[in-house]
Amino acid sequence: MQGKRHEPTDETRKLVRHFSACGVQQEAIAAYLEIQRQTLAKHYRRELDTASTERNAQVAQRLFDVAMGGNITGLIFWLKSRAGWRDNGTAEVEATEGGLTINFVEAPARETTPEESEN
Repeated sequence: MQGKRHEPTDETRKLVRHFSACGVQQEAIAAYLEIQRQTLAKHYRRELDTASTERNAQVAQRLFDVAMGGNITGLIFWLKSRAGWRDNGTAEVEATEGGLTINFVEAPARETTPEESEN
């Protein structure tokens, strides 16, 4: 016996996009809509495939805005995660009327052990 045919609506598409963007598992989304997981994948493939990318881009934009607004933690996080920066020293930050000045002081070179030198 077959169940009722599912017809997506603008509202259900919006729900699937939101749930998927927030990391809700597809099985849980299907259960919420009272449909099978296969039906969810069939009717909402685009929402499932793109929602998290769109949400990640929104969060990245917000982080970028906060960092560019002078949030030191945001600046450091952005540089480490997006620009490949590492903690090789310390940062000296000075706030002035004209903005922020950031000076990086390199850590002294670490001496290598004889075993490391051989490799």
